Amino acid sequence: MAIRMTGLVSGLDTDSIVQELVSAYATKKDDSVKAQTKLSWKQDAWKALNTKIYSLYKKIGDFRYDSAYNMKKTTVSDSTKATITAGSNAIIGTQSLQILSTAKSEYLTGGELKRGDNSEITGKTTLGQLGYSDGANTISVETKDGTKEIKVDGSTTLEELVKQFNDAGVTANLDTKNGRLFVSAKNSGTENAFKLGGSDSVLKALGLTEDSGANRVEAEDAEIILNGATFKSSTNQFNVNGLTINVTGVTGDRPEDALTITTETDVSGLYDKIKDFLSDYNDLINEMTSLYNADTAKGYEPLTSDEKDAMSESEIEKWEAKIKDSLLRRDTTLSTVMSGMTNAMASAVYMKDGVSINYNSITKTYQYNGEDIVDSSGKTITTSAQMKIYANANGFKAYNLSSFGIATLGYLNAEKNEYNAYHIYGDEDDTSTSGKADQLMAMLQSDPDTVVGFMKGLANNLYNAIDGQMKSTSLSSAYVVYNDKQMAIEYSDYTSTIKKWDKKLEEMEEYYYKKFSAMETALSKLQNQTSSLTGLLGG
Repeated sequence: MAIRMTGLVSGLDTDSIVQELVSAYATKKDDSVKAQTKLSWKQDAWKALNTKIYSLYKKIGDFRYDSAYNMKKTTVSDSTKATITAGSNAIIGTQSLQILSTAKSEYLTGGELKRGDNSEITGKTTLGQLGYSDGANTISVETKDGTKEIKVDGSTTLEELVKQFNDAGVTANLDTKNGRLFVSAKNSGTENAFKLGGSDSVLKALGLTEDSGANRVEAEDAEIILNGATFKSSTNQFNVNGLTINVTGVTGDRPEDALTITTETDVSGLYDKIKDFLSDYNDLINEMTSLYNADTAKGYEPLTSDEKDAMSESEIEKWEAKIKDSLLRRDTTLSTVMSGMTNAMASAVYMKDGVSINYNSITKTYQYNGEDIVDSSGKTITTSAQMKIYANANGFKAYNLSSFGIATLGYLNAEKNEYNAYHIYGDEDDTSTSGKADQLMAMLQSDPDTVVGFMKGLANNLYNAIDGQMKSTSLSSAYVVYNDKQMAIEYSDYTSTIKKWDKKLEEMEEYYYKKFSAMETALSKLQNQTSSLTGLLGG
């Protein structure tokens, strides 16, 4: 920036005068900067909210399918002999289980090792010190993965042997306190058994033969009889028809020794899943309602640098918070998204035989049991009005959340900005409705299929409502409910406008400074001429 020497002749505060003359242009620039700042804050507010909406959208996408509700629990008559968990495809009912054997690993406990001088056994003890004198030799280790050979001689130490055994596919350990080697299979079951071969003199020196005191426990498979069918496993775990069975003890082979396995719908689990679904929805809709009903920030605008210089940090923070909290107040896009969500939650789900009619947003048709619904003339049904006529004429029953004891508290009874939230009657964690009868739990116990069918239909309605807002358009990107593309263009336009006002401001300042400079030059000449004239006149 050029250094200007102004007002030297006239005595005027030229800088202040110029700034006043260009203040209109500076104000227009500041207005654009403030508008851009406010837009930036609004973009951030929408991004944060959109992330939460998308998170709910993903969750409820799963709630549309049976897999989200396949919750079962299993009990066994003697949990000291078996523990059992049920998968989604486990059969509801009672089954019989006999445990004939549990899986065991091949295990070899070596005989006591002794050195010729009777000193203690350590990892540094060599085969020669244990009495081996046949020179170089081999030990073979045979497992299901093949046979590996270990090369030894009199100088081979016990710690070297342990490492080579472990590398050969078995698990070895030296107990120096008791002076014994222990060798076992890495896994249980007969398929994982092992054999040691090679030089008898080496194995004998290591205490790994029967005549040197070794004791072998043979590998064994686990064996059970489930509902009369026999199953074997190399481990103590069985996966049979949706059940994961872990056996820990033996029952015997008599029918009267059998354990009883009982599998049933996990009513408490389903209840909690529905409760979590509503909690996620409530958290989001309450936040959206609060943003929409936020207090006005009329008269508040983003601060300029000069305005910030006149305020403390806490004052600036409060000022900006006032604006940021009001950015989505009465926002039409927010209102549209909220209306779609609340209408979806309040709309009826038409069901028959535990299955709901669902709208397919891809085919844009209504479906039942995965098939498009057609009217009496064979025409595919595509509107909600057509669907309701069809449902009423074909024995479908309409269900709402209220059918299961789930409702909002209404404007008069709900806390501020929470009138769109749903409450479960009888929920012990909800002080607003804990005293009412728990209809949801009663329905889950008596007719879980109807509850699950309704929840799938409700999730489908809510998913489609949000999905409709997340379609990519010329104004918004995919999976975004607000006009992010339009906002980005507006932000760029403000940047261009600010640059134009910067340039205009610079040009006008230069223009006025030139004018004042010319005035100063003229005044200087006049002053000089006056001085000369006064001198000539003898003044």
